[in-house]
Amino acid sequence: MGIAWFHHLFQSRPEEKIWKFRMTEERLTAFLKYIYYADAEDPKKNLKIAMELLKIRRKYKITSMEKGMTDFLLEVPTTAFTWEIALDLFCLTKKEKGFEALKNKAIELMKW
Repeated sequence: MGIAWFHHLFQSRPEEKIWKFRMTEERLTAFLKYIYYADAEDPKKNLKIAMELLKIRRKYKITSMEKGMTDFLLEVPTTAFTWEIALDLFCLTKKEKGFEALKNKAIELMKW
């Protein structure tokens, strides 16, 4: 997926440059691992990274990342979430179609 995805990105939006990503080195590394190797270990170790990848998928229309991060976040136990991540998850999903399950999970997390 990696090379083809970057080729499509730069062909469809030549003004985009990789250095416009606004994220930490750790999150950029996790993103590149996911794109090139379908490696989802970093997000599994850090929910903030999982949230960042869920945000990125919207901007760059990466459907496999959307499904992977959605499925992962739905499986994560309630006790693993901080209130901050729950609020971030709610804000991210409240107006998007197809994210009702994640939005409902965020609401439940904030009640907990």
